Amino acid sequence: MATHPELRESLKKYNLNMLADGQISGMNGLFMGIAKKEGFKGFCLLGEIPLYTIQIENPKASQAVLTAFGRVFDVQIDFSALIEQAHTMEAEINKLMDYLKTGTPNQPTPIGEEEIEKIKKALSQLTKLPASVKDRIEKLFSEAKVDLKKAHELKAELDKWNVYKEYEDRFLDLFRKGKEQGN
Repeated sequence: MATHPELRESLKKYNLNMLADGQISGMNGLFMGIAKKEGFKGFCLLGEIPLYTIQIENPKASQAVLTAFGRVFDVQIDFSALIEQAHTMEAEINKLMDYLKTGTPNQPTPIGEEEIEKIKKALSQLTKLPASVKDRIEKLFSEAKVDLKKAHELKAELDKWNVYKEYEDRFLDLFRKGKEQGN
């Protein structure tokens, strides 16, 4: 996200994914809005994280943002400590997910896949999808109704936000209706 079109254009050479639509919430969004209103040129680098990890540190996302920052400003950054922290965090998340799936040896599984999906759904309800994301999903559903080739993009967006299960019936209906109509 950049406050001015020429700045946004100059950032393209760094191969950054631009926020096509949506909004930046929190202090980042506030600073960007004020900067634009006051005529300051600025941009915001953001890192994506899975929705279910929104309440925990994400060194991998921090590294992605700092890597982009380094490319833009031609700064060399030593990521060794951050990479180690990212590996540790990822291992802990994987251990937790494995435990939730399989339990400890010689003990019954504490919860199954269905319960894990319920937990993910509960977490996503607590964190709420941004309105801009819901709008984008609805737009993609409308486009996919007209052109099933858009279903791939819709599925990617649902997976990105870990909400496919919530939209699964609706998503599959696109293909049922298309098949019934001979598409």
